[in-house]
Amino acid sequence: MTKKRIIGSIVALAIIGLLIGAMFFMMKFDTLPEELEPDTDLNIEYARQSLVLHSCVIGDLKAIHVKNPTGEYTVSKDEEGNINFLGREGAPLLPYSSEGLYSSVAKVTCDALIEAETEHLEYYGLDDPQAIIKIEMKDGTITELHLGDAAPQGGGYYIRNASNTDVFLSQTYFSERFMKNHVQYYEKTISKEFTYPGFQSLSIEYSDAAAREDIYIRTTTDEEAASIAFTGGMVMEEPFFWGGDSTPIQGIVEILSTLEADDIITDTLDPELQAKYGFADPTKVVIEAWVDTQNYISEITNLENPYFGATEDGSDLLIRSEYLLGNIDGRTLYVMYDGEPVIYGVDMDQFAFTNYSIDTFCQRTINLRYLNELEGLTVEMNGDVYDFSITDPDAGEEMVVMWDGKTQLKQDIFRSFYVTIIGVTHDGLAEAEPDAAAETSLKITYRAIDGNDTVIEYIPIDARKYVYKLNGEGRFFVYVTKVNKIKNDLNKLLNGEEIMY
Repeated sequence: MTKKRIIGSIVALAIIGLLIGAMFFMMKFDTLPEELEPDTDLNIEYARQSLVLHSCVIGDLKAIHVKNPTGEYTVSKDEEGNINFLGREGAPLLPYSSEGLYSSVAKVTCDALIEAETEHLEYYGLDDPQAIIKIEMKDGTITELHLGDAAPQGGGYYIRNASNTDVFLSQTYFSERFMKNHVQYYEKTISKEFTYPGFQSLSIEYSDAAAREDIYIRTTTDEEAASIAFTGGMVMEEPFFWGGDSTPIQGIVEILSTLEADDIITDTLDPELQAKYGFADPTKVVIEAWVDTQNYISEITNLENPYFGATEDGSDLLIRSEYLLGNIDGRTLYVMYDGEPVIYGVDMDQFAFTNYSIDTFCQRTINLRYLNELEGLTVEMNGDVYDFSITDPDAGEEMVVMWDGKTQLKQDIFRSFYVTIIGVTHDGLAEAEPDAAAETSLKITYRAIDGNDTVIEYIPIDARKYVYKLNGEGRFFVYVTKVNKIKNDLNKLLNGEEIMY
């Protein structure tokens, strides 16, 4: 190969190399950039700081005026230091929560400055704030704070002082307090704590007096408690006088000594709204109980004595709870408590006892008298009168029972007959009074040594039932089988035959 050809080949290779290099260089610039994945993380991390947006001396505070999506309210303290909502004075408040609301404006601390002197309040919901808080001092100055949207990561709300456009991030607890409905600061406890041994009385006054009779039941007096006639330790005075049954009372005490409302319905109590919820003519329930102001131990809150010091001399304290019962919506019963300006929502089952029939509150036994309290017994049956005199003998001798003053009866048979007549229990309330022409089928008079006689009458109302009267009162019935047993056992007594229980 000639020198000329060699030089030509080298030049050709150099040109080809330059072309290939140029081609790769151009391909590098023509390639599209790799597509990046979109950033879906919208959370914004703020450097947490402690910035004071507002501070004041709490003793110089006059009121806080709040407007939020639930409404408007004003909260202040009275001269005694009690926190109240304006126009709802007397409403029971949660002590710690309401105090926290009031004192939170003493120092309003923010977590971060988001933007100084923003020109776009709408970015933060501050052009139309969710809550406006006006802090009014006793000297007349007012500081206005605005709460906007919630921060994206849920760490509070955007907040600003209305006097400028600096946007901060509020602390969560502060903003949430002022976003609440004011009724969320109300106490839901609608009872006073006590225990069954302290129970004194229960009254139910029904709204429909024509359909239901009022009920009043109380504990026995000392004199009544000494009598066997009141085995349940209770006396019903209304709608008629009768021994009371303690069993339903124990259940009622368990409810009304620890009652909590499920909801606050409203604290707006104009007459029209009260009528809507059924308080134009409500049923009223009142329960009273004694508590020991010195030694009472709470079984509910584990407090040593929630009533300590309630009486100056340390004597027992009579507590009273009054409930007004309105309409029922679904399972919610509307209730007002102790005159407080609030309507509560309570499960209807809590006051199911107001639907109990009267006989539920009455003891089942018809009449009980100790045999040694009697000087005699008179039984009137089918027009015949049987008189039994009872002699209380000296110690060591048997009781002597004489029939019509002539015939001495066997003591054990007479005792069995006595068990029969005092063991009768009623079978419920009679639906009707006996016919005026109906005659007493059986009458028993307990002739007491102290002169306080007891008269029991059985008057037929139909073929199966007898109305039972105790000293002319009572509306209970007994089935004919019980009356027939008394009559049959009377005949056995007179004939000296054994009486089976």
